[in-house]
Amino acid sequence: MTWPTPAVGNMPVRLITRQVLEHTFHASMGWKQAFDGHHLSMLTWLSIDLANTEHLIAQSDLPLLLQENRFEDRDRRPISTRALGNSLGLDVETVRRCASRLVDRGYCERLADGLIVRSDAYERDEIRIASEGALEELSSLFRALEYWAPRSEIGWPPVVQSRPWDDKINSSGLFSRIITLLFMQFIVRFGVEMQSAFDRNVITSDVFLCVFTANYRPLLRNNELNFKYATWDTPPPAALREPISIRGIARRLNTAVETTRRHVARLGELGLIEKQGGGFVVSSEAIARPSFVKVVGDINASLLLMLRRMERVAAAQAGED
Repeated sequence: MTWPTPAVGNMPVRLITRQVLEHTFHASMGWKQAFDGHHLSMLTWLSIDLANTEHLIAQSDLPLLLQENRFEDRDRRPISTRALGNSLGLDVETVRRCASRLVDRGYCERLADGLIVRSDAYERDEIRIASEGALEELSSLFRALEYWAPRSEIGWPPVVQSRPWDDKINSSGLFSRIITLLFMQFIVRFGVEMQSAFDRNVITSDVFLCVFTANYRPLLRNNELNFKYATWDTPPPAALREPISIRGIARRLNTAVETTRRHVARLGELGLIEKQGGGFVVSSEAIARPSFVKVVGDINASLLLMLRRMERVAAAQAGED
């Protein structure tokens, strides 16, 4: 077999994108369940937690923090509603409503200088389950990347092969929690980029991703086909994509059928999906659109950033930082 030339950043773009979307979609759906399926509540809570702790993850004494196995609440930096809206690309009132909902349910607190997620939030069953599911999806993604690396000359960092959290997948240890945060930071960034392509409509974005990931399951199950259609100049024909019905989309997203139908119709009017058999597939023309190509480029950049940060945390855990 002749391997195609990687297209962007020394990666076979379509192949990597399919793997990333598949596992991040499932991780995101798992996190949504922790917030009763409310996507904006999930993004808001994760963004608050990330803003509270990002400076701690970046600081030079990370090995000591990992040894102590905790982030002290007093060291967390609150984030204002306005700054949160800017980071998510949403208006302040929308974020304020989501934040108030989270505060009322005890997921975070409102202090004088902003919002904060306390460490004990991770002891809630729904957060613990979502964290465990995210790490399992991350491990599955890394196993896929490790499989394809020798075939595409990708120099993945050692954290991809070692997956040092695999023997302790839980949300109680600080190391596993930081890895989870970095993965969810990637998902939040990706979600914001995807929503920008759909006029900031979360449900429309979710429906598109649901159709996309469902369509490409046949390729993910067939390594030869997956690599055959790995680059931009080898788009998979529509016949290879697995259609998904409106009811199937509604089940996967846990949304009402009529709501799902409206967003499917909108995507159809935009030429992003089309009817095939008893369901819908993402159109070939949609995948080639500049807006989608931009999102894919952003996925590549965010993925590499996440890997570099995870490698640093893994080195700190091993006492090498």
